[in-house]
Amino acid sequence: MKRSRIICSIITITYMLLLIYIAICLLRNSMTVKSELSIGIKVLYVLVVVGSVSVYMWLKKRLNRKITSVKISMLYRYMYLAVLTLVTRVGMVYMFAKRDVEIISPSFGKGLGSYIFSLINRIVDNPSFANAIINTTITYVVVILIKKILENITKSDFLSATAATLYIFLPQSLYFVVEYNRYNYNLLFVLLGLYIMLNIIDLVKQYKLKTNKYIYMSVVLGIMAGIDIILGGSWLFWVLLVLILTASATYIDIAHISFGEEIKKNMSFNIKRLLYKIEQTNFSKLLNTFLIVLLITALVSTIIDLFTTTPTNYAFTTNISELVNRTVESLNTSRNYYIVLIILVVLLEIMGVILKRNLDIKMVAVKILNILVIISMVLSKDTTYTATIFDVTLILLLVSNMCNIYYNREEKIKLLKDRND
Repeated sequence: MKRSRIICSIITITYMLLLIYIAICLLRNSMTVKSELSIGIKVLYVLVVVGSVSVYMWLKKRLNRKITSVKISMLYRYMYLAVLTLVTRVGMVYMFAKRDVEIISPSFGKGLGSYIFSLINRIVDNPSFANAIINTTITYVVVILIKKILENITKSDFLSATAATLYIFLPQSLYFVVEYNRYNYNLLFVLLGLYIMLNIIDLVKQYKLKTNKYIYMSVVLGIMAGIDIILGGSWLFWVLLVLILTASATYIDIAHISFGEEIKKNMSFNIKRLLYKIEQTNFSKLLNTFLIVLLITALVSTIIDLFTTTPTNYAFTTNISELVNRTVESLNTSRNYYIVLIILVVLLEIMGVILKRNLDIKMVAVKILNILVIISMVLSKDTTYTATIFDVTLILLLVSNMCNIYYNREEKIKLLKDRND
């Protein structure tokens, strides 16, 4: 068995075990927030989500009939998602109008977003409205990123729109719409980093493509990782993400180091022979991406450590009971929502294994992200809003697993037809 296949299998087993662990924690512990919702409201919630996706597809069909320009049609569809985002957020502002909202004092320890909140709060003079404005803006940008990421993975507008709609109606995001959430900013740059990473994969999987575009994109990825670190993220998160992905990727184009004849001609025979051997060494182009991300994140982390005294956001522990409590507290806004999504993700993954579906490296990237996010969430000192990124990875896993079963089915049917012809 190939090294990459073994690593991918370990990644799949690890993320499934972590999701099962979370589901067991939720099933064994009672919640508070979700118990206030009646069955009727939950049914209405599901109908509204399904109806919103149906309206999107109906709108797409009508636009395709009347508008020939793909860009204009896409613009209208993004406008629909923008309206959906705005309506849901305005509705939650009025629903939580009587909630007491804390006025956050701007400080580096509370995230750079606290300065943005302070500025907007001075303008609108209402902390609920200030948080809602920020939440709505970030939510819409995240919706676009989710759609772009899943279009890159699944090539399906329907599946990407479904995932985007699921995020708009995300219980955690809706419940905390009028409160300050520093992790929303981290979510933004984590998804930007993931989107750039998927595009890097598209480039490096093209054999003998003579371009350094992936190098420039790797620098941008490192910058996104650096901004996430400044906002409170971890350099280790990004290094592990890119390193594990590099080790598990297959059919990636190779790169070489070239020292040039001018440099080598002035060297001794032994050194010159060593340089020739180095030049003949093949290595994955993703290794360049890893080294660039490592360099940038290490530099940013060092600068932060030198010029700030902000304590770490993580509290490491081996106490199982404490880990369970942190997990439950992080996901206390919608117990049933998480249980249903986790069960669906695990079932689809098992179906994929039984049906022997191929595993795309982009889906592996989402799984690695999910594993690292769960670990970060459980070990975080601030458990109230830490599920922000986990929610999105769960949606990405659900939709990408659905795509994996269907599209691999189409490929197998085509393969069988070719063999029979």
